[in-house]
Formats: sequence, C-alpha cells, structure tokens
Amino acid sequence: MEISLFFSHTVFFFLSGVFAKPLRGAFAKDLIIKIQTRLIPVLFFGLLALPFWFFSGTSLNLILKKLLLYFYGYPLLNWVTWFLVCLFTVEVIIKVFVSFFSIKGTKRLLVYIFIFFILGAFITRYDGPIFEQQDIHMNFLFFREAVMAASFYLLGFLLKDYLTGPANRCFDLSIFIISCATLLFTFDLNQGPFSTPCKVVMMSGLDHGNPFLFFITACAGSFAVIWLFRILQFNSFITNLIGQNTIVFMGLNGFYLHFFNKPIMRLIGYKPGSCLEMGIYIFFISCLQILLATPVMLLFKRYFPEFLGYRKKPEILTYAKK
Repeated sequence: MEISLFFSHTVFFFLSGVFAKPLRGAFAKDLIIKIQTRLIPVLFFGLLALPFWFFSGTSLNLILKKLLLYFYGYPLLNWVTWFLVCLFTVEVIIKVFVSFFSIKGTKRLLVYIFIFFILGAFITRYDGPIFEQQDIHMNFLFFREAVMAASFYLLGFLLKDYLTGPANRCFDLSIFIISCATLLFTFDLNQGPFSTPCKVVMMSGLDHGNPFLFFITACAGSFAVIWLFRILQFNSFITNLIGQNTIVFMGLNGFYLHFFNKPIMRLIGYKPGSCLEMGIYIFFISCLQILLATPVMLLFKRYFPEFLGYRKKPEILTYAKK
C-alpha cells in the first residue's frame, strides 16, 4: 500500500494553526475553553458509542478497559476523536511555550518549527527503557505525538496571514504545482521502519517511518489540498456546512469506522484495483457517509450544542454568499 500519502491528519493540525490565536496570559481561562471545545466532544461521542459496543457483541470486560483508557487520553470507544485529544495537548504545549518565548517573526517561527519537529521525531522513535514498547503511560493525552504535531500547527500559524488574505492566483498556482510535483516525487519513498502492524504512517500510533520523508510528504500533500481549494475559491452551501461542523462529522465518522464500514465493504464486495480507483471510491463513500450523517448532525447541534464544543448556542445553518 502506498504509505507516503497519509497526510490527512497533518492537514487538520496545519489548519488548526492557521486559525489559532496562541496569545500570552489567561492560561486557566484558555485551558477551560479548550476542555470545553476539545475534550467534552471526545467524551460525548465516546459515551454515545457505548450502546453500539454492547450490541456489537463486545465483552463487558473489553468495554470497561476501553472506558478506563480515557483517563490516559485514549478514546478507544470512538478512535477518530484521538485527533481532538492530541490537538488539545498541542494547544496546551503552545500556550505554555508562548508564555516564555515570542512567536512573532518568520525566522523565529521557522526555528521553532524545526525544533519541535526534531524533538517530535526523537521522542516518538526512542527505543530506550523510558519509552519501552510505546507504553501508554508515557504518551498521556498523546503528548509524544503532540510535540511532532506542534511543528505542523506552527507552520499553519506561520502562513495564516497569507492564507486568510486575498488570493494571488499566479503564486497560488505555483505553490500547488510544486506541492503536487513534490508529492509525486516522494511517492512511496517512505518505507519505514514502521512499528505498527499496518506498516503505514500512523500518527495516532507514533509511527512516521522515516521522519524527514514523512514531514516533506505530509507538507506537500497538505499544501496541495489547501492550495487547490484556495485556487478554486469554493464557497458553497455544502462546503460551508461541512466546514462549520467538522468536529461533529468527525465524531460521527467514528461510528462508521467501528461498526459499519466493514459490513458495508463486505456487502458491496468491490475492491479498487489502483490508487486512482481507491481515491474515487473513497471520495464517493465519504460523500455518502456525510450525507447520511447530516440529519444526525443537525439534531445534535440543535439539542446538544454544549456537548459538541460550542460555548454558546450556534445557528443551525449559516451561509453567506460572497
């Protein structure tokens, strides 16, 4: 399987940095806000999955183990939400960091990105007794992966002024072409070593293979996706709906992952024969899943907004056409 295209999580961390405001002061207040907007949704979607685990035939002992691991920050009842736990830790790390160091200036940020990347590459690969077998006790709230993820977060923060500003079609097209070329050039170069059984890049499992190839390909893939949308200037009801409710769709996607995807795949019986076929297949399956999840999202957003990370009651749908 092609292993150098697993950059989807880095896109999330990058975009989180684009919209971040890691300012000095008010640490306790910001921590409470992050708990409300990051960890509460994790608990909500985990508890929501409990009945599904019971009726899936999973033993009570295993369900209890999954519940207990939430105290370590491992959301095993709804694994997709691991990203929110890791993002929470990233934001706490950055908040502490900016209490001591300024993050103003391009050169300064580039140095910080490099430092977090090197530290992240080290502590996620270190094989000494401290991190033996990647013990979860040493990865509380995904701290080890959060150090690596912080480099992508800061990279997004570095580029936020440009990405939130007016488009420059010529420059944007150049970035998109260079990113695609880099992605194709590094295709399948990252062959490990990997420690997880899947033998692929898996940030949630502290597995990046070759950290430098991982970083290059992850950035290339992230830039290609982001600059493609920047060039096309999508602004539609559907894209706004998805963008405004990403966390809800993420939590609901965990139900597909744990309970529905495998039965559906067995029922369909179709196996893509190439990467292109796989990409098209995944795209249409994802669109179908989002369509089916939308009524549930709207229901949750209307009646349980505080469990979805909203600090005040949101509008059900907002769309302003420019």
